[in-house]
Amino acid sequence: MRADPDIALAGDCRKDARECSVGLFDCALLSDRDFLLKKVGQSWAGAQWLLRAPPELLSDREVVLTAVEQDAKMLKVAADELKKDRSFAVSAIDRNVEALAFAPEECRGDREIVRKAMEKDIRAFMSASQRLREDPELVKLAVKKDPDQIDVFYHLRDSQLLTREFCLELLEEAPGALGLLQGISPFKFHDEGDLVLAAVQRDGMALLHASKRLRRDLQVVLAAVKQDGEALRFASGDLRGNRSLVLAAVKQHGKALRFASGELRSDRNVVLAAVKQNGEALRCVSTDLLEDRAI
Repeated sequence: MRADPDIALAGDCRKDARECSVGLFDCALLSDRDFLLKKVGQSWAGAQWLLRAPPELLSDREVVLTAVEQDAKMLKVAADELKKDRSFAVSAIDRNVEALAFAPEECRGDREIVRKAMEKDIRAFMSASQRLREDPELVKLAVKKDPDQIDVFYHLRDSQLLTREFCLELLEEAPGALGLLQGISPFKFHDEGDLVLAAVQRDGMALLHASKRLRRDLQVVLAAVKQDGEALRFASGDLRGNRSLVLAAVKQHGKALRFASGELRSDRNVVLAAVKQNGEALRCVSTDLLEDRAI
């Protein structure tokens, strides 16, 4: 049974398997290319069989690539001649973006390879060479695709790129990055009215990162709720009692009603506008209005 390939293939076959069964079977199976090719392609646990494979199979392009597809770290155990082959590394990254972290410096410093990897998974940015992590266009791409990617901003903290002009370019690409950018830069963007206004017009939820002063500014908050009604949650308490503002918010997103003042949640016209936009707004309506048949 220990030498039976069918039994060996039955183990580790679940994609979420994290315990490798290689030690339970005859090591002769490791020299069977067809078996190993199937085994390393099953799951992360199956890919670990490559760690005990003979040298000739660590030089087998397809076997290693199949294992890398399941576990990017398997690129590290490939034979030296494969590691030096740029086309092999590119193929590995194409199959599993995480392989970029284990690729030769030549690949991690190749702008096109890194950009292609970032298009698949923005986290690939942090596996790029130091030089490319200072590339303005790649930084913009990273921030645009995921303005909440903390690692990118942590890296930028000590970067020479962090000029006011470049920060403004980043905010143009991704208004939602206002909060994280504010945390790493010396500039008080969150209190600059024109800048915050432009940000919330493109991403209403950027109001979260505005200063207290601007969250009390009717023009800024109105622009935010018109873009995303639920940005009302970040408005100052007095503005959440502003009828025209709340009407604008619930017309954009009915469930924004839950952030309105108690008085406005009892306002028939406000409630009707909210329910018309989203029936679930009924959950936020005051008890006395629930008996109103029109609502």
